[in-house]
Amino acid sequence: MAPRRGSNRKKSQRQKRQSSSLIPKPFNSKFTKQSLRKIPQILYKGIVALSVFVSLIVVIYPRLTIVPGSTIEKHNPFHTPFVLKNDGYWPISEIEFICALGEVNLRGQSQLSFMNLNVQIANNNIPYLGVSKQTSIPFKQIFSREIPIESANINVLVSYKLFLLPFWLNDTQQFKTDLNYQGELIWVPAE
Repeated sequence: MAPRRGSNRKKSQRQKRQSSSLIPKPFNSKFTKQSLRKIPQILYKGIVALSVFVSLIVVIYPRLTIVPGSTIEKHNPFHTPFVLKNDGYWPISEIEFICALGEVNLRGQSQLSFMNLNVQIANNNIPYLGVSKQTSIPFKQIFSREIPIESANINVLVSYKLFLLPFWLNDTQQFKTDLNYQGELIWVPAE
């Protein structure tokens, strides 16, 4: 019996259809070329947007520095005022600060130690501090000159508003006393 030509042709067409369904169809080349051309533009726009955002944060975010001033009395660091500096690009307003006493060790005939007294040794409000300006934070007189202080630490808490913005920002720094090379008790940042 001779094979039919038509049946072989149908079989080969069926096999081609089945094998072609397994092979993925090629992408529309016009679509992929357009998409590939847009990727650099999208990346460029994203990088520019991120750069603008970071630059705005750097420019707008306030930089308030709290540093000890000049030592006024050699053995009593509480006579040394702290200096509040606005190192940012915008003025700050409604500045409120509190210097809270942490631990104080007094030297005398016997060693005295006070810890976490929560005494406010400075409390003031400053209505406005311009760009690159500074002001001092004086202490209240709580220790007499006759009682030398061996060591102490304090917390300086500052709350303020960025000029014309409605929300409050806070900054807290801790300081402790240390002897310098001249034998003066000076304030240094606590670690």
